[in-house]
Amino acid sequence: MFGTVEGPELEWKERLPLHDRAAATLCAFANGNGGSLFVGVRNDGSICGVDDPDVVAAQLREIARTRIDPALTIHAKSHVVGASIVVEARVRPRRGEACAVIGSRGARRVYVREGSSSRPASPVEIKALRAPMVAGAPSRDERRVLETLRRGGAQSLREVADALNVGPRTARRLLVELVARGLVLEREDRRFWLTPLGVARMAGPPGGSR
Repeated sequence: MFGTVEGPELEWKERLPLHDRAAATLCAFANGNGGSLFVGVRNDGSICGVDDPDVVAAQLREIARTRIDPALTIHAKSHVVGASIVVEARVRPRRGEACAVIGSRGARRVYVREGSSSRPASPVEIKALRAPMVAGAPSRDERRVLETLRRGGAQSLREVADALNVGPRTARRLLVELVARGLVLEREDRRFWLTPLGVARMAGPPGGSR
């Protein structure tokens, strides 16, 4: 139910985080492929539960509604695990717009997931979040690249080539095509990042081999 490890679509918290941190996690999920924040689960995955699940769920809904722009509607529910109760806040992805956390002074900051953590997005990543959906399903080889980036997070050209067991030239050709279609982004650190559009395209029907 709660997954085996934290990752791009899963985060555990022993107790409700500070509102800014909770908002950053929910925002990053919305800017990615969605995800679940579980409150009442320790870092090692063991269950500790929460004392008042209704209060925790209400606070999470309030954070999503008032601390994120555009406001998020989350699905919050309680899970009974033995003698404990765990609260899950499920976030659906937002396509074509970048959600931002509203700071205490009204400043807005966009967050994305990087592995099992949430971090501020760079300007080029924010631009990628706002890109329109592209037509056409990726080819089989392109889907392998997307799956590699989804499993391993942002990676260098060499890491992608090694994961696919192909040469750097072949990996570069596939990545250039995916970047041109808005499915992958080459960041300032020369690492390739799977955009939310890339995640969405992975859910579509596979294309043929090139």
